[in-house]
Amino acid sequence: MKRFIIYLLTIAFYQTSFAIGPVFAGGESSGGGGSIFCPNSELPEEISTLYDFFEGRIRYDLNIPVTNSISMEDQIENALQKLEQIDFGTAQDVRDEYLSLSSSIYFLPDGIIMAPVTDLGNNEAPIVPIGCNLVYAGYFETSKQVTISKFLFDNFTETEKAGLLVHEAIYSLARKSTGQDNSRSTRILNSFLFSTESNLNDRVHEALRTLNYFDSDIKVINIQTNGSNFEFQIKGKCFGSSNGELSWGADATYWSSVTGESGSYQGAASPRISVKNSQQLDQDTMVFDENTKLISFKSVWAYATGQCDVNDLEIYYSGQKVAQLPDADFAIRVH
Repeated sequence: MKRFIIYLLTIAFYQTSFAIGPVFAGGESSGGGGSIFCPNSELPEEISTLYDFFEGRIRYDLNIPVTNSISMEDQIENALQKLEQIDFGTAQDVRDEYLSLSSSIYFLPDGIIMAPVTDLGNNEAPIVPIGCNLVYAGYFETSKQVTISKFLFDNFTETEKAGLLVHEAIYSLARKSTGQDNSRSTRILNSFLFSTESNLNDRVHEALRTLNYFDSDIKVINIQTNGSNFEFQIKGKCFGSSNGELSWGADATYWSSVTGESGSYQGAASPRISVKNSQQLDQDTMVFDENTKLISFKSVWAYATGQCDVNDLEIYYSGQKVAQLPDADFAIRVH
């Protein structure tokens, strides 16, 4: 009997940790989106400008048009659809975070603004027009409340309102999932999403990388389910016209959301797949709950007898092969 133990180093590395698997920041952290505030401006539309857009235009030479003719909600959806074309999984996470945050917004009394911004990072110096200040337009409190300056928000265009809420969703997700303590990556991605630019440059790629839960070497597989419990099939083969058996086991962790509570999944102690004359007689399954959104295989082991080989152990979903062992460093997002 041949024995193989295959380790799958799959999910997210916390940015300051060497632990394998997702390590999420404990509790809620705070942070927010900035606004250029020009109190002496004679034009109402110049009193407040979302900092992400101002910085994107000045520092990154982006064309970011703003309008009041399209609703804030529609412009949020347009930005998320643009993100879907780049990274479908991250777009769904941002969408879920936005829906969660949108129910916890609190507007400050009119005429009250928040203190100057402190979480821009140290890569570049903040930039503001002469006679203006950089202050928080929105701030995610440790109480999970999103506090917004009504005065600044009311002077935003519908595009800037959308940009502020998408900023809060991206930044909240980044702090919870990858431990970020400044908004630089969020601002870069957010300004790109609302710009007319369609080509990803190195700057946006880097921003996405720092927002991602997965090591860059990990293959991320996206699957679409029908909203009910779902399963993976484990199939095996043997060489030539030989007979044999494949036994396998799996140790996996799964989540109902990328920042939610985790659960553990272990395959049966010794499931077996029988193969006779190279024809598979059996297949095993792994069944997951309909609420599962993310799956990480920490390890998979396999035994082979006869002329069977663990290199021919395959994982299928809905009739399509998604992985083959031992070349199976992967994570699975469920949509």
